[in-house]
Order: sequence, then C-alpha cells, then structure tokens
Amino acid sequence: MTFVERLIRTLCHPEPTRAGLAIDILAERLREPRAVEPLIELMSTSKDAAIPRQAARGLGLLGDRRAARPLATILANLETPLVVSIEAALALGRLGGDAAATALRAAFDDRRPSVSRAAQQGLAALRQPEAE
Repeated sequence: MTFVERLIRTLCHPEPTRAGLAIDILAERLREPRAVEPLIELMSTSKDAAIPRQAARGLGLLGDRRAARPLATILANLETPLVVSIEAALALGRLGGDAAATALRAAFDDRRPSVSRAAQQGLAALRQPEAE
C-alpha cells in the first residue's frame, strides 16, 4: 500500500484529528487528485462538522471541478453546519466555473449573513486570477 493510499484510508479514521491531518497532507501538501472522490464522500458522511469543513477546504485547494456540484449541494442545504457552508462557498470560489458561480449567486440570499458574505467572497475570487 502506497503512502497516498494509506492517507486516503486515514480519511475515515475515527479520530478526527488524524482524518484532518490526512486531508491537509493530501490537499495542501501533495495536491493529490485521487483524494477528490473520497473528500466529496467525506463531506456528506462525517458527523463531526470539522471534518466536512476541512474536506470542503481541501476540495477547493485541489481545484478539481468535479467537486463543484457536491459543494453547491452542501452550500444550498440550510441544515449544513455554518462552518461547513462557509468553507463550501470559499472552495467554490477557488474552483471556478459556471456551476460554482451559479451556486454562489444563489447563496447571496442565504438567511445566514456569514454564509452570504462567504458567497460574495467566493464570487469575487472567481473574477480574480490567482497570483502565482
């Protein structure tokens, strides 16, 4: 089993700090594309709000547009924990594309002011090229 495969298995670890560390390594340090699908699944299955929040952030960092629709679904769900919705909006801003822009515009009217602000930030990020 490779290092990346072990990290992906660790995403389901019962200890949230271990799963969170695996997310950070896969997304931020390795930019591992094989982590996209497991992170998408983790966003909707984890009971600890910190893990879906980190998964959303990781998806934004990975920049794979396959994550746009799942992130949009998370953002549109009013039952989603606030911190997860905010991170989903910011991740959509990093991803770009039509699906991300549509989801962010829809979130402008979110009844939660912090989610609405995050959606505005995400949309502003879509319009600005990243500094290399």
